[in-house]
Amino acid sequence: MLVLLGRDGVMTDDLADTGTDPHAAGLLPCAGAAVRRLNDSGHRVVVVLERRHPALADAPAALWLGLEDRLRDALRPFGARLDQVLSPDMADGNPHGVIGAALRAHRVAAADTVVVSDSLPLLAAAADAGCRRVLV
Repeated sequence: MLVLLGRDGVMTDDLADTGTDPHAAGLLPCAGAAVRRLNDSGHRVVVVLERRHPALADAPAALWLGLEDRLRDALRPFGARLDQVLSPDMADGNPHGVIGAALRAHRVAAADTVVVSDSLPLLAAAADAGCRRVLV
């Protein structure tokens, strides 16, 4: 199974709670252990970075790479790993494009994919694609 996790509010503090610096968002207390359990169960785990915060509307690609590195580093002490991190630039910020990119990259059917997010546009795109959804 492919599991797509939103970053803000699912893996890390929501940017609305940390100000405009996306690097200030810390890993949520149970996130590392949860990703490790998904890994141990054989699921592929993808984190979706989003441009929902106004400060990220025109963020350069280097910012997204820094966020990916920071997230992977935060998960390492838990023995957790990510199979992929999707940035908005990979699909022009379009949630439908992000879902499609993940399904193609992992060669997984939408019916075998779960999207966990607090983003209604991402969950709507998941529903349109036929993925299962969890709103947090």
